[in-house]
Amino acid sequence: MRHKPLWAKMGILIACVILAAAIGQLGLVLLAVSQGMSLTDLDLVGLLANPALVNHVKLCVGFNHIMTFIIGPLAYLYIVYKEEWITVLDKFAFDKTLFGLLLIGLWMLYPLMGYLAQLVEQLPLPSVFKDLDQSSMDALAGVLKMDSIWALLFNLVIVGVLPGIGEELLFRGVIQKEIQKHSKSIHTAIWITAFLFAAFHMQIVGFAPKLIIGATLGYAYFLTGNIIVPMALHCINNSMATLSLYFMGGKIDPTTIEASKDSITIFPVLIATTGAFFVWRYIYLHYYPSKTPIA
Repeated sequence: MRHKPLWAKMGILIACVILAAAIGQLGLVLLAVSQGMSLTDLDLVGLLANPALVNHVKLCVGFNHIMTFIIGPLAYLYIVYKEEWITVLDKFAFDKTLFGLLLIGLWMLYPLMGYLAQLVEQLPLPSVFKDLDQSSMDALAGVLKMDSIWALLFNLVIVGVLPGIGEELLFRGVIQKEIQKHSKSIHTAIWITAFLFAAFHMQIVGFAPKLIIGATLGYAYFLTGNIIVPMALHCINNSMATLSLYFMGGKIDPTTIEASKDSITIFPVLIATTGAFFVWRYIYLHYYPSKTPIA
């Protein structure tokens, strides 16, 4: 099955992910039913608003993530590649210096991401887009609410580690690699996958930052040939955001976000982006020329 056309492989992948996601959703469904909610009114935000249910909801979210982003892609790899499925995930050794450079290159793009999100937020967007962003923010605020060190550790696993492993396995380890095999263009594979990664998060304001992060992780995977590298970068990215939130009080405050949306000015963005350019240029000159396409 490994030689099937791309559309057939993507069909198998979608089927595996949807089936795994449906199984992963069962925990949340059972929890909602136990609270008297109908399936048509299943409300994650409403469940998270109940302090007695927060940890149960987070466990359900974690289980759903494991099923959707880890079990689903692994099932696909086994169906398509049979006993060779583990070799698809590549080696586990990588250049530590390159990893550090990739991390710095990602960090230096943060001001640009924030600035782009700020510009989009100031656009007169249709209400449906604003509602989509608000719904995403409300759900995230409920999951990330932390009032103890145990809640922080819990969130580091649920928000930091699991998405870093699962989303990279699906998007970079499977989708990017399959697109690259069939398109013969690493840049096409990286940017299409980054677009899908950004669209998956269903955030209008956050689309550009997610696109940049997705592309960075895609090039990290290509340059190292090791899925562990984008996984680690993703985990660090999410965990840093979770830690920052915890030390700022442990909750997302929409009024604070609204008040600070004009705080990013162009000058520091230009400085940081220029620095990022030189870091990525160094990576290109010292690491890119020796790379061959992903087999």
